[in-house]
Amino acid sequence: MLLYYTIQIILFIKMKALKMKFILGFLLIVLFGNTANAQFSETIRSSRPGQAAEPFSVGRHVFQLQTGLDAAGFNENKMNFSGSAFGHNTVFRFGFTDRFELNATYEFRRDGYEINDSTYSTSGLSIGSIGSRINIYEGSGQIPAFGLDLSFKLPVLSEAYDSRYVAHNIVLIASNSINDKLSWLLNLGTSYNGNDAKPTGIYVVNVGYALSSKWGTFIENYGNFTHGKYENRWDAGLAYAMNDNLQFDIYGGTGKNSGKFDYFTSIGLSWRTVSLRN
Repeated sequence: MLLYYTIQIILFIKMKALKMKFILGFLLIVLFGNTANAQFSETIRSSRPGQAAEPFSVGRHVFQLQTGLDAAGFNENKMNFSGSAFGHNTVFRFGFTDRFELNATYEFRRDGYEINDSTYSTSGLSIGSIGSRINIYEGSGQIPAFGLDLSFKLPVLSEAYDSRYVAHNIVLIASNSINDKLSWLLNLGTSYNGNDAKPTGIYVVNVGYALSSKWGTFIENYGNFTHGKYENRWDAGLAYAMNDNLQFDIYGGTGKNSGKFDYFTSIGLSWRTVSLRN
C-alpha cells in the first residue's frame, strides 16, 4: 500500500508548491534519517544496457562512466515521412555516500529527415541534464529494493533540441531477484518537456537473466502516456562483464505506435574506479 500511494503522489500531484515540499521532506528523511550503509557491490552496477534505472547508488567515493553509440530510424508511411539518427551519449556518476550519488548526462546527435522527397537535418547537443540517484531501501528477501531518481534537463541545448525551461523528471524504482538467475526491475514516474507544465507518465518493466557470472541478458517493455495518448516499445540486449569494474553491452529495440514504426540499436561500455573508496 505504501508503494501504491507513493506512486499516486508522484504521478498525479498537480500543485507545484506541495510537490516540492513533499520531495524536499522525503529527501531529508532518506539522507539524514537513515544512517545504515547500503551494501557495496563487488561488481559494477550500470544503467546500461536498457531503459530501466536500478535503485542503487554507485557507492561511496566511486566514480562511474557509462557511454554508448546509438543508431535509430523511423518510418511513417501514411505521411511519407522517414528519418534516421546517430548519437553519442555519456553519463557521469559519483557516489557521495553508499546511498546517494550525483550524476550528469550529455548527448550529441544528428537527425536526418525525408518527407515527400524533401530532406533536411538537425544536429548538436540534444541532452544536457544533472540529477541524483538515492537508494531508499536495499531490499531483503521478498521485499524489493527501492530507489528514487531525480533529474533536471537544462535549457542549454542546440537550437533544434532546446527547451524554454528547466524540466524535471521523477522516477520511483523497485527491483528484486526471483531466484539466482532471474530478476525484475520496475520504473514509474513523470517527465516534463521544458516547454509546458503538462507531465508525461513514464514506465519501464524489465526482466533480467544471468547467463553466467560474466554474461547477462534482458527484455523490457517501456512507454509513456499523456492526455489520452499511450505509446510503448520493446527492447532486449546483452551485457558482458570483462572484470568487476568494466562492462560492455549491446542492445536494440523497436515499436509501432499510431502507424509510426521506429527502431534503434546501441553499443557501449560502463567503467568505474573504486580507488577513492575508504
